[in-house]
Amino acid sequence: MLECWKWPLTKARISFRSKNKTECIQGGKYLIGSKVSYICDNYYTIRGPRVRTCGANEEWTGPDPLCEPVCGQSGKMVPSAQLMNPLIRGGKEAAPGSWPWQAAIYHVTFGDIICGGALIGMRWVLTAAHCVVGHDVNNFFVYLGKHYRNVSQDDEFVQKMKVTQIFVHDKYTGWVSDIALMKLNDSAILNEWVQLICLPFNDEISDDILDGVEDRFGGSHPGKVAGWGRDASDLATDVLTEVPLTVIPKRECRKKIYEITGNHPASISRSTFCAGERNYSSSIVNENAKEYKTVCPGDSGSPIVFASHGLLGSQWVVEGIVSHIYAKSGQNCSNYEPGQYGVFTRVNKFVDWIEETISMNS
Repeated sequence: MLECWKWPLTKARISFRSKNKTECIQGGKYLIGSKVSYICDNYYTIRGPRVRTCGANEEWTGPDPLCEPVCGQSGKMVPSAQLMNPLIRGGKEAAPGSWPWQAAIYHVTFGDIICGGALIGMRWVLTAAHCVVGHDVNNFFVYLGKHYRNVSQDDEFVQKMKVTQIFVHDKYTGWVSDIALMKLNDSAILNEWVQLICLPFNDEISDDILDGVEDRFGGSHPGKVAGWGRDASDLATDVLTEVPLTVIPKRECRKKIYEITGNHPASISRSTFCAGERNYSSSIVNENAKEYKTVCPGDSGSPIVFASHGLLGSQWVVEGIVSHIYAKSGQNCSNYEPGQYGVFTRVNKFVDWIEETISMNS
């Protein structure tokens, strides 16, 4: 009797066509002519054929399918009117689960979240190099699916991970190549609260967004940053907060920063970009709306994500990570002025390094 071996596919379910399971399988093998359909678990997508047939040569038709985690999908969005706490700086509380790739980097010695990060692989978190340089790997925990700063408020959806290795870009110095990877001790469990963010997949699209090219409506490209950084009161936020920021052309960014702080922003280069609130106005009656929107200390390492609309639908893509902001001597977050834009590491310039590092250390 001609038969095909069963082929195990992780993170998937198998359904049978024409015959029931008892008829199709004998002695742990499928009969010639049996057809199987592969359906991946939630938060995974199939790569390869969805249907295969047990052929006369005792081989399955088509290549072996794989279930891969999806990225950049976020379905938990709450109308902004329901979340009006003025946090970060000019931001608001994020809807729980709305940014499922957000990672909280917790420092054991400090006993607090010191930076943010982005889950880009099942065991990999992207963050800023200055968040991790000079610290022992055992001093860190990474929290996934977290909303509240206080650990005592974590629910069963929060995943606490140890860090086994840290990889800092070999050209990191000061604010140059401010990017690092943290390898987790275990794979993340994907669910409604924990998912991957997509890396940039098209340099042309990234360059249009980050070089200040106007979108099809004649405006700047809007991005979103979430984090647990300081707010307009110079206090660390109690919950994950989000703020909308737009990309600022580099010439304008350099000019504004120099006018306000007197600093020559040498870190604004081909591997960085600026983002902030461009058309700030304090004439609005709503008190919350008067707060200038920007990133603050504690937001470092957090991703700035942009919605990408392609043939496969909408995805969120991490185009940058919070690096730094130029400030005057002694200036706190509450005193940042319009034009003090945040500087972000440009992720698309480091995708090759990211992929090579992960490939060599997985």
